Amino acid sequence: MDAYRGRIVQPRKVRDQRDRVCAAALTRWPPDRAPLSGPVGVRVWVTAARPRSHFLPANTRRPYPVLRPEAPAWCLSFPDLDKVLRLIGDALTDANVVRDDRIICRWEAARLYGDQPRTLVELFDLTTRRDPA
Repeated sequence: MDAYRGRIVQPRKVRDQRDRVCAAALTRWPPDRAPLSGPVGVRVWVTAARPRSHFLPANTRRPYPVLRPEAPAWCLSFPDLDKVLRLIGDALTDANVVRDDRIICRWEAARLYGDQPRTLVELFDLTTRRDPA
């Protein structure tokens, strides 16, 4: 995000991703439902597709590629998890699911490898939970 002549300019890729998250939130959130206004928690699972280098190739002994034993479980590559969370918070605000992303008081997030890239987002109400941890 850059400031240009007094305007905030966001890269097109970030805008497109935020619009996609916003559209997904709108499909799950009824339009007549009021946005959440109390303390909210968000669970996020970001799954990235494994690169080919994580697999042993198929050959005469292996009819299909097999995951290497030393392949990492956690994804350490782009994008940064904090930037993903910030994008999700902004999208939830734009979709009118939460009144403002300031009310998100708890984030539980993980970025790992899976079969296909996807992001799962789950909201939970913190007014009914008593544990501060």
